[in-house]
Formats: sequence, C-alpha cells, structure tokens
Amino acid sequence: MNEELMYYIWKSGQLFQKDLITVCGKKITVLNPGIRNLHEGPDFLHGRLKINNIIWNGQIEFHIKSSDWDIHGHQQDENYNNVILHIVMKDDKEVFTKNGTKMPTLELAEHIDKVQKEKFEFLMNNQSWVPCDPLLKYYSDQIFWPVYLSRLAVERLNRKTKIILKFLNENKGDWEQTAIYFILRYLIGKNNLPAVDEWTKETPWSVLRKYSSDRHKLEALVLGQAGFLEKEPYVDEYCKDLRKTYNYLCMLHNLSPVNPKYWKLFGLRPYSRPELRLSQFSDLLHRYQGLMGLLLSAKDANLLKQELKSVAHPYWDNHLKLDGKETKTFKKITGEHTLNNLVLNAAAPLIFAYGQYTGNDELKERALDWWEQLPLEKNTIIRKWKQRGVVAGSAMETQGLIQLKTNYCDNSNCLNCSLGHKIMAKSEMDNKVMETIMEYFTTA
Repeated sequence: MNEELMYYIWKSGQLFQKDLITVCGKKITVLNPGIRNLHEGPDFLHGRLKINNIIWNGQIEFHIKSSDWDIHGHQQDENYNNVILHIVMKDDKEVFTKNGTKMPTLELAEHIDKVQKEKFEFLMNNQSWVPCDPLLKYYSDQIFWPVYLSRLAVERLNRKTKIILKFLNENKGDWEQTAIYFILRYLIGKNNLPAVDEWTKETPWSVLRKYSSDRHKLEALVLGQAGFLEKEPYVDEYCKDLRKTYNYLCMLHNLSPVNPKYWKLFGLRPYSRPELRLSQFSDLLHRYQGLMGLLLSAKDANLLKQELKSVAHPYWDNHLKLDGKETKTFKKITGEHTLNNLVLNAAAPLIFAYGQYTGNDELKERALDWWEQLPLEKNTIIRKWKQRGVVAGSAMETQGLIQLKTNYCDNSNCLNCSLGHKIMAKSEMDNKVMETIMEYFTTA
C-alpha cells in the first residue's frame, strides 16, 4: 500500500459520506479535509473535523502503521502537537504528541474499495509508455480532452514563467536582457544551451544597445563574444573586418569572449550552425533595437513570425561557416520551423511571464492565443499520443500533451492527473477496465 493512495482517497472526499469512527469509537465528521503539505511537517494542513461533538482545527498525518509515528520521531517533534487526526492503514500502537496528547486514529483499510486499490496498483506498476496506456481507449471523451489540455497548457506556461522570472531576478529586473536570452536560446537550439548561457553572462544588453544601430559593429560584438572570431589569420575580408572591429570594441568595453570549446558543432545541419544563427540574431537586434518592445506590440502570432524572420549578413549567402569555402548562393533567412519554435517557446512564455509580473491578464490571454494560432508540433511525444487516439488540435494542445507526459506520466503522478481521477473514480466502465487490467497482467 502506498501513502499516495491514502492521500488521494482522503482528498477526493470519497469517505465523507460514510460513517467514520476512530479506533476508540468516536464519530468523525469531516468539515474540511485540509490541503496537502508539500514541505516538511504534517501531511495535510488546515483540516477541520468534528470528533463527537467537539470541532477541531489543525493538521492531519498519514502513515501505513500507527507505530510509524514513533519511528519517524513525531512524538518528540513539537511541529506535530497540532495534529488532530492520525490516519493509518493498520493501528498497531497507541501514539502521543510531544505534549502528551493521545492521537485520535482512523484506520483506513476497511474504507478502501478493492477495485480502486487494484486500479491504483496497476497505474503505479505498469511499465507502458504511459501508466494508463491500455485503458486510454475507454477515456476518449471529446469534451474532456480539449478542456484538460488547455488547463495543462496554462500549467506549462506557469512552469516556464517561473524559469523566466528567476532569470529576470538574477539579472536585476532587466526584461531586455531576459528577452535576448530566451529568444537566442531557442534560435540557437538545445545542443548549445551552455554556450548561450556563457554568451549571455559575458554580453550585457547595455553594450549591445550602444551599437544596435550599426549592423557591422553589432555583428562583430555578437560573433566575437561567442568566440567565433578567435581564429587567425583570416582569408575572407568579412571575417578580417569583424575581427578588427571586435578587438577594438573588446578593449573599449573590457569584454571577455566565450571559450569556443563551449560550442557543439558536430552533427548540426549547415543551416543550424550557431555562427549563421548569430548573424540572423544580429539582424533582429539591429532592426528592432529592443526585443521586448517588439513582443509587447505584437497582437498576432503569424504577424510576429514575420517580424522575427531575420536575414543573415550577405556573406552567408554563399558560405556555411566563417572563413569557409564558397557554396551555392541563396539568402539565409530564418525558416518556418524555427519561427514557430521561437513564438512557441520564447515569445509566448515571455509575454505570459510579463503579464504575470505586471498583473496584466490581457497579455497572458494573448500568449495562449498565440499558442492556439500556431500549427501542431511534430515530435515523438505528439506522435505517440496520436497513436493512442489522443489527437491535438493546436500547438496549445500539443504543449498540454507534453506537459501531461513529462510532468505526470513519466513520474507516475496519476493521482494528481485529471485522467487518473477519471480512471480511479467508480464508473460504469469499471468492469471493462478491470478485465483489461487482468488481461494485461496475464499476458505481460
């Protein structure tokens, strides 16, 4: 038996219509089950119970056996003096608080439904792609999924917002530096995030802003700070000019370039190389001289994509790397997939975070609208959900599916999942569900 199941049954309220009696024979009426405590201390806080005719306010503690109270040292911990009910699977010992109060105890075992217990054990022990994999066919409710995926998308945006606001705080509330970092990290790609981190630490927005109106100096700073202008001697005039300009600016502003070893170039497609991406990024900074303002003024995701579309320096029209051989000539412009990725993973979360930071709900709604306007993501997670009959209708819903897989399914966090609740709850599907569970274990 797992304490998580005990928490779930208590929190769900399934017991509250039953006659609950302590092991000493006192009647329990649940007025408020309390809220789950995710930190140190008793498991549930702010509970409100009526035991016989006395109303109690306080904490509630759960254990498999009542003797675990002493094993965990609660009898010596004053933080547990305010516990008003001890809920256990088996009562094997009388226990007391540090101030000598005997703990009222509820034995939960007789209240747990056998079918519910078996469904829980299946979800916790199943090694399929998602714990409820063979049961998904019974829960293809076309009303449930869009509503739940929208909620998961908001949850995912809130998670991204925490990361953004943490970075903002570390950079003294500088929203422009924050926008630069998150747009650059999704323009460059996940393989080179450590290098982007180092570039951001060494390259203050104040210096970039000073030269944002001068494309050549700006590009020299961006590429030079990335460590891509350390090679000597150069053959191409473009590279020579960049190197000369960067050396001057580096001394003028006491800058330090990133060690080129940070960059991982092996296996990258030619059009994804960071040197090319940094040239496109320079074009973006040059045209707008401030990225946060661009995002705040954008109303539509597709129009924003056009604004974010950037062109590398003409040198890159017939080159794939600095000081390299010439190739066929064509404009190196930010591609559609990259633009979708920028709006999805950088622009929308930045706007949502700014809306939360400033208390502007319209901006938060706009971020969700952008996600709805973007095409479906194509990746392994979305493909596997589709194979199981769960099909997303927008990028917002694909983000919801990613949140579901990574934050719930991969952690067997079924009891905090709305789909898990549907499975665990008593329903007319229980006979089919149990047949599937028994068949699964028989053939596994």
